[in-house]
Amino acid sequence: MKISAITDIGRKRSNNQDCYYVSENWCIVADGMGGHSGGEIASQTAISIIKESIKNSREENVERTLRKAIYDANAKLYEMSEKNPALKGMGTTAVICYFEGGRATVAHVGDSRAY
Repeated sequence: MKISAITDIGRKRSNNQDCYYVSENWCIVADGMGGHSGGEIASQTAISIIKESIKNSREENVERTLRKAIYDANAKLYEMSEKNPALKGMGTTAVICYFEGGRATVAHVGDSRAY
């Protein structure tokens, strides 16, 4: 299977708050919440935290691994927004797809979708 990614700024924004990561068997897309401070920072941070959480996971259950990765990203983003007033209210959506043995496991938060 080949995985590729592309992102588009859309029609309403002046900067692209999307961020993605693609590897051999999984991909992540995060879309910073438009109109909220720090959307671009939120999406980049979420990708970074999710990648680390999955990489460091000792869990054998894929669903639990992906759920924890999203929780870890959420906790870090909340902590950052509490510490830095300029980031107050920042947020992002996230979609994670993990491919193994002819199966895809999808986890998401927010209004982004996987097709």
